[in-house]
Amino acid sequence: EGAITDTTASTYTINVQPVSISTAALVLGDLTSGAISKTGEQDQFTFTLGNGALLDFDSLANSSALTWTLTGPTGTVVSSRQLSNSDGATFANPVVNVAAGEYTLTVDGIGNASGAYSFRLSDLATAAALTPGTPVSGTFSPASETDLYRFSAAAGDRFYFDTQARAGSGTAIWRLIDPFGAVVFTANFNSLASDVETLTLNTA
Repeated sequence: EGAITDTTASTYTINVQPVSISTAALVLGDLTSGAISKTGEQDQFTFTLGNGALLDFDSLANSSALTWTLTGPTGTVVSSRQLSNSDGATFANPVVNVAAGEYTLTVDGIGNASGAYSFRLSDLATAAALTPGTPVSGTFSPASETDLYRFSAAAGDRFYFDTQARAGSGTAIWRLIDPFGAVVFTANFNSLASDVETLTLNTA
């Protein structure tokens, strides 16, 4: 409908397009990939937690046009967070502390955006165990992935976080998450100068 004050002819094209919502089961720790191929399309992934958990979202798609939302028994846990700003150096804490129950993770485009995506949602309780004092080696492949490790400590234990080897390009970080999902430290992880000086851990 043109405004009554319009005097110059104009053209337009519209498309009232059918939209589907796809639903699939999500396996924590597995790579999940897909694509938003049509305007308005949503991809939903469901999973159930028998107990409360700390979940880490590892985005493998550098897209500011696609977002993810996580809903569960307590309501919306994460709301329309951009895949390009969900973890890594650009985001303060990718870990969410959630209760037991049924959850739905929805990938959506902003406006008429579309495109491919990949991510991994992991339970920190299933991270690879490391033994303090024993070196651990790994590879970032793909380069933007998150590698998860866990270790046990008593309140008052002291640890020095020592970068013993580092090769390749990138803007990696490393961070320590406490048992409640809070960040203890975040630091650059790009050279042998990436050590984190001795910390006293206050929580078992």
